[in-house]
Amino acid sequence: MSVTRIDNERWLSCDECGDDQDGQYEKDDFQPMVDDAKHAGWLIRKNGSTYEHFCPTCRDKAPPVDQRKSQGWSHGLKKRRFA
Repeated sequence: MSVTRIDNERWLSCDECGDDQDGQYEKDDFQPMVDDAKHAGWLIRKNGSTYEHFCPTCRDKAPPVDQRKSQGWSHGLKKRRFA
């Protein structure tokens, strides 16, 4: 996880290069932090049970999501099992 926490302040850090998101947010402002990052061009995605964060510079170099970690979920929809 790449949410940096110091006291009550939070911000995102890129998993690829370690660059920090502009601005700092209070601990209760998680959704505005995520919304601002996405608006600034950050890629935030879930990979298995963890979230990955890539800055605008690194987002195109992000490795593909490991589909083996999906555990029955694909593209946000549960896979159907037929008898």
